[in-house]
Amino acid sequence: FCFPMDHKFKLLFIFLLIIFLFLMTIIYLTKKQTVTVWMFSKPYLRVFFPKDLTDQDKQFDVFISYSQEDSQFVETVLYPGLVSPQSVSDPRYEVCLPATDWQPGGLMVDQMVSSVASSRRTIIVLSRGFVQDKWTDLQFRAALAQSLQDKTQRIILLLHGQELSEDLLGDHLRRYISLNTYLSTRDKWFWQKLRCALPHAGKKTMKRKEDEMSQM
Repeated sequence: FCFPMDHKFKLLFIFLLIIFLFLMTIIYLTKKQTVTVWMFSKPYLRVFFPKDLTDQDKQFDVFISYSQEDSQFVETVLYPGLVSPQSVSDPRYEVCLPATDWQPGGLMVDQMVSSVASSRRTIIVLSRGFVQDKWTDLQFRAALAQSLQDKTQRIILLLHGQELSEDLLGDHLRRYISLNTYLSTRDKWFWQKLRCALPHAGKKTMKRKEDEMSQM
């Protein structure tokens, strides 16, 4: 019994399609994080990522916790890259920064707790200066407590500078790092990974879209 030629081509196409989908599934399962970050880095593929609608009532998308030693990196690189990225297709975020949003003379502990509670995520700029600063350690504990209370992953660890030995880390931070992954500013995919870890639709991005719709 012989199949018509056009039917053979259809069977071959279906067979090749199944093989292709199988290979794509294997690649995705083995390189899930890499594939996800790559997809999110492409504006035309972000439609496949649902908007993170949780905590829409919070004032900020992200609070940045950092030591004074890292202030230049945070205030001239990290903060501008989140608030006003060079590419118009990248998400824009409402960022809480101690240098600009904390009241001079206010109680540091109260402002710290308030900043963590009013932000959807907390970025910890992890460095030698951070682990040696008692105030930033308190900020990490506040973020951890908020994350546990809300039962939501709110902390994003961002390693800045050289690797840190375990003996420099406090008990809470050491335990957290052992159970969670972190990003590194030395990673060539640093910005793509960071934006993928943050809420996929920043408040500034959503506000801009609402303004555009209102003007139509």
